[in-house]
Amino acid sequence: MEVEKDHSEVLDHRPLKEDLQIDQQDKEAREFAAEIRYYRQAHNYKRSNSLKKENFSLMRKVLGLLLAVVAVCGSALAADEYKIDPNHSSVNFAVTHLMVSTVNGRFTAFEGKVLLDDKDVTKSSVNVTIKTASVNTDNTSRDNDLRSAGFFDAEKFPEITFQSKSVEKKGNDYVAHGTLTIKGVAKDVDLPFELKGPADAGKMGKVMGAHATLTVNRQDYGVSKAPGMVGNDVKIDLNVEAHMAPPPAAGK
Repeated sequence: MEVEKDHSEVLDHRPLKEDLQIDQQDKEAREFAAEIRYYRQAHNYKRSNSLKKENFSLMRKVLGLLLAVVAVCGSALAADEYKIDPNHSSVNFAVTHLMVSTVNGRFTAFEGKVLLDDKDVTKSSVNVTIKTASVNTDNTSRDNDLRSAGFFDAEKFPEITFQSKSVEKKGNDYVAHGTLTIKGVAKDVDLPFELKGPADAGKMGKVMGAHATLTVNRQDYGVSKAPGMVGNDVKIDLNVEAHMAPPPAAGK
């Protein structure tokens, strides 16, 4: 008689429904973890590329700045510095009075320097500072009036300045394009000038000269008192003598 086999052991090794569910959950968890790793790697890759682009852009900006500094320094080294000699220079002006006469005046205190590249004057520059309170028309009462708030307001605005931005050659002469500031108002102006020199003045070293004229409307700068009595157009006449600055002493 054939003995019936015991199937209990085989049934014990059959996967239960719960085991299948656990296996499925493990599989899904592994797939989810793989997706997380993929997206994380993709994000890190994009971030790395973004940082590389930012670093490259920053390097380009730094390089551009360095080149600009080198260019400016090179230009400055090519130019000689001259200091304006106030004893042989003048800052004069003229304005009409009652539309029939002209009053002449001057400023007696001023200073400035010129960076002159005599091989290419267009690479030169000039800056001048004038002390407003030094205005002089040879009339004490009028000079005090000019120092008052209605005109220059010298106490509040003690300086008039001109700072060039560029120099352009026109025919035999030049034009300095720059900013003129009077009574706190800054405006761009074109200052035509005639250049003389530079020349060797022996023991006095190298010297240069310049003559410039400019007409401005005083109302544009808030110098507005006495309209009708005092003309609006003011003619400025500059005569400059400047000496090359001595080289620094040895060891300094």
